[in-house]
Amino acid sequence: MNEIIDAKLPPPLAPLEHVVISPENMALEARLALVEPLSKTEYNRLLAQRDRLQQQLADGNYRSLLENKEQLLHDQAILQEYVDKVNIVLDNKPDDAYWLAQYDQTMEVLDPINDKLKLIQKLYYSELAVYLIEQRLADEPLVIQRWQEDQQDRKGMYEEAKIYKQIIIDRLTRLGFKHEYTRNNRTRVDKVKIESVDYSKDAIYYKIAGSYRTLLGGWKTQLPDRVKVGEMVDEKTLFELSHACQRQVTAVSNVHGAWFVVHRLDTVDGLMSYVKFQSVMSRYPKKSHWEMPICLGVGLYRQIWWISLSEYPHWLVAGYTKSGKSNLINVGICTLISQQSPDDLRLILVDLKGGLEFNFYDGIPHLHGSIIDTVEGAANALMQLEGIMAQRFEELRAAKVKNIEEYQMKFGPSAMPRVLFVFDEVASIGNHGDLTKRIIASCESLVQKGRATGTHIWFCTQRPEVKVIPGSIKANLALRITGRMPDAASSQTVLGTSAAKDLAPILGRMAILMGSDVIQIQTPHITNDDVYHAIEAAKAFTLPTALPVPEVTIIDRQWTPEKIVELSIKHLKANIGWLPVHEAIREDVTREQARQLVEAVWAMERIFYDGQEYRVANGKGRTKMLKRVETAEIQNSE
Repeated sequence: MNEIIDAKLPPPLAPLEHVVISPENMALEARLALVEPLSKTEYNRLLAQRDRLQQQLADGNYRSLLENKEQLLHDQAILQEYVDKVNIVLDNKPDDAYWLAQYDQTMEVLDPINDKLKLIQKLYYSELAVYLIEQRLADEPLVIQRWQEDQQDRKGMYEEAKIYKQIIIDRLTRLGFKHEYTRNNRTRVDKVKIESVDYSKDAIYYKIAGSYRTLLGGWKTQLPDRVKVGEMVDEKTLFELSHACQRQVTAVSNVHGAWFVVHRLDTVDGLMSYVKFQSVMSRYPKKSHWEMPICLGVGLYRQIWWISLSEYPHWLVAGYTKSGKSNLINVGICTLISQQSPDDLRLILVDLKGGLEFNFYDGIPHLHGSIIDTVEGAANALMQLEGIMAQRFEELRAAKVKNIEEYQMKFGPSAMPRVLFVFDEVASIGNHGDLTKRIIASCESLVQKGRATGTHIWFCTQRPEVKVIPGSIKANLALRITGRMPDAASSQTVLGTSAAKDLAPILGRMAILMGSDVIQIQTPHITNDDVYHAIEAAKAFTLPTALPVPEVTIIDRQWTPEKIVELSIKHLKANIGWLPVHEAIREDVTREQARQLVEAVWAMERIFYDGQEYRVANGKGRTKMLKRVETAEIQNSE
């Protein structure tokens, strides 16, 4: 298989010039600039920059600061809290000399601590810069090799383009797209002309010569007399050209001209039929390393589709047996564990097929806990993840930041590692009564709020049924991927369109819904050897400290059963179900905590609010309500 390049020719939807300036092609040029060989001056400049940063990092004072970082953070938190209290006093007593002196003294101590922490942050990112420079220098031999191979390929494509050009012109002439006339007793033939040729590794583009501007400012057509462009680009003509070239030939036309496109790939949809995992990983975008990029596959024009876990936090991967969904999940996991350290990412793996799909990941340092293979274990793990999310919201509020990205910028990436929950065969949770309800409730909470705290979920199933993945969950899944589906209804369930039904019957061919766009790709094939190599790379990382997990049985102190009673009567029309209660206080407690609070109310012997006694009674359907206890009922009970 030819090597993949992340490059494509400008689509013939505008006049083709030497360079077509468009946002798409500007982004392309920016990508290509990253893989061009370095000049000797640039190479030496990177070496000098690396040495300068390394010298700076070797400073002994910096190392001593790092050792005292935790103490500095502790002191800063205490002093900052004291400053805030003094500010409150000064707002009420602006002329109080004692508190003004206390404020000045505290700031004198706090400012040096803040300066030291800023220095630690600056030097930390210097370490990151050294790492990126060393990676770029290490990649230079590969970049040079790819550039040389690309140049050699272009020479071969140039010769191939000349051959197909002649075949197309000759075939059009035989089909009658010509004009014969006699001049000076000689029969002449005016043939169709090709104005320009552009090519890539996927296709060759031939622009049909239409008209040109004369020296006197007029316009003259180059098409033979009585030859029509519309007839040249119809299906019958394209079939004849495809047969002559022994390649698929299509056409694109608009007001700017018409193009014949000779596809060099052997598939009808213009996509590659096979992509190696190692081929795409050799193009891993190291510059975007901290966004945790993952390759979904290769699309038209051999464009590699990298997406970041931070931008697409929750996935739905669907598709029937042998459609490639398990392969894609393994591609994502292996990419992450081989490129990200356990300090930056932890995994929770749920495999309800008996643990067979993920058993080879057992023992990697990224794994939080053991691989889960029961529905009850999945419910408990999701409840634990809800607790982690709730705890992280408290940490974000305390740090006065909005999301995990800002928190990591402030304290470093390892201060709050992302947690990825991979849920294989999620359809197996159906028909498990309360466990099913608990799992669905936890998933709803996590996909709605998990992005800010760096908690992510990947759902993997053959067909996402509504009873397992309801609309409230599916609406929050930013990325939906599916293999070939047997009918339009199954495709509609996942993508909202019938695109998955029309996929080519090729292993690894999948459709992606990103926003409102459906894109077809060929996902990379990952072999057992690729998985083992990724696991070996993962095991090379040092074992991290255990992920802090809060006790989910501890209820947030500001909410007590008594306050839940007040909330129910004053704001929920006496509804005492745990779902409406959680919806009202979701920013403060997890679903599990809300359920525990409500069950504590149900278990109360006597419920009083504002001098009135209430009891728990069944409402409409399965709801529970707080109803007033009448005087007669009280007397009878006594």
